[in-house]
Amino acid sequence: MSIELIWSTSAGIQLLERATAIAEEAAYDPAATALRANKKLSDAAPELTRRAVEIVFTRRQAAFLGSWTAQGLFTRESIEQASHPTVAAHHAKKFSGCRHLLEVGCGIGSDTAAFARVCTRVTSFEKQENIAVMARHNLAAQGIKNVEVIHADATVALSSFDMAAFDALWSDPARRDGGGNRVYNPNDWSPSLDFVLNLPCSGPRGIKISPGSNLTLSPGVVREWIGLESECVEQTLWRGTAVLDGTVFLADAAYEWIPPATSPEAEVFPIENAAGHWFVEPHAALIRSSHLSAFYHSQNFKLLDTHIAYGVSNTAPPTHPLYRAFKILEVFPYSLSTLNERLQQRRWNTRTEIKKRGFSETTDELRLKLKLLPPKDPASSFGVIFVTRIGAAHFVILAERI
Repeated sequence: MSIELIWSTSAGIQLLERATAIAEEAAYDPAATALRANKKLSDAAPELTRRAVEIVFTRRQAAFLGSWTAQGLFTRESIEQASHPTVAAHHAKKFSGCRHLLEVGCGIGSDTAAFARVCTRVTSFEKQENIAVMARHNLAAQGIKNVEVIHADATVALSSFDMAAFDALWSDPARRDGGGNRVYNPNDWSPSLDFVLNLPCSGPRGIKISPGSNLTLSPGVVREWIGLESECVEQTLWRGTAVLDGTVFLADAAYEWIPPATSPEAEVFPIENAAGHWFVEPHAALIRSSHLSAFYHSQNFKLLDTHIAYGVSNTAPPTHPLYRAFKILEVFPYSLSTLNERLQQRRWNTRTEIKKRGFSETTDELRLKLKLLPPKDPASSFGVIFVTRIGAAHFVILAERI
C-alpha cells in the first residue's frame, strides 16, 4: 500500500501539522528542520518523518500551482514535471466542451485539474501508485469531483476499455528512467509515443514532450512550442485541433505567433558594422520552433550568423513578447584582455549582465575573469556583455538595454 494514503488520515494530517511547526521554528532551514524532526517526531516511523518533512518543503515549492497546495501532496520530481497553471489552462482550451477526456499519465494532476474544468468527465491512468494517490488527493483538495484516477499501466488496461467512450486524449509520457536520467528515444518513453499516437480517438489529442525533442512526425501531427517567462518549457504535439505547425505560445504573455506558410530567409548582417544598431535576443521558444529566420524577416531584422540566434535591427525595434532589444555600443573580436580594458574604460560594475551563444565557457566562468567594479562605486555603471560566435571567430558585443 502506498505511504501517501496516510496523509488523508487524522494521524497523517496531525503529523504534517507537527512537521510544519518544526520547519517554521527552524526558519525552513532543511538541515535544522530534519534534525529537529528526528528528535521531536521520534514517536513516528523514520520513513514517515522523512516524508512528512519532504511534503512540508515541497508544498512551499509548489506554491506557484495555487493556494490549494498548502494541503497538497508532492515530490520534488513531480513538481518539476508539473505544468504551470497558465500552461495547463492553455492545454485545456483545446478540449473545451469535450464529453469524456482520456488522460494517459496524469502526474500530480496539474493538467488534470484544468481539463476537469472544461470537460464533463476525465479518466486518468497513472502507472505509479504513489503518484496516482497524490493526484487523487490534490484533485480533492481543489474540490474537483469529475475525475477518476486509475492506478494502472495504460498500455495494458486500455485493451479492455471501449475507446469509443472517449472524445479527447491527452498524454504526458514519462521521459526519465528509474534512475532519473532523460530518455530521448520516444519508443522508450512510458508509454511510447507510437502507443499514444495510435490510440483511437475521434476528437482532439495532445501529447506533451520535451522542447528539445526533434522528431519526424506522422501526417496530421503538428507542433506547438510553449514559453513561460524567458524559457521554452515544452513542445506539444497536437492532432485534430486548429493549431498550426510551428505555433509559438507565450503563456505568461497570452501571446501566440503563427509562422507564415512561406517566407524568405532573413539576411545576414556584417558584424563589423553593428555598432550603433540594435541587438535582438529572441525568446527561447521562438528559437526552438525553427522559424526564427522567418520571424526576423517579418520584422526586418537580420541575422548575425545563420547558426546563431542573435539578430540586428537598423532601427529601434518596438517592444515585443518574442524578443528583447539592446542598443549596441561597440563590437570587437573576443580577447579577455581587450574586454577587461573596455570594461574599465566604461567603469562597468558587477551588475553587468553576461550572455553568450556558441562560446565554450559558462557565463559564471567568464564573470570570474572580468574586472568589474563594485556596484557601490558612485562613478560606475553597468550594461550587457554578449559573447558569441560569428563564423569561425568569437566576438564581444557591449550593449545597454532599451
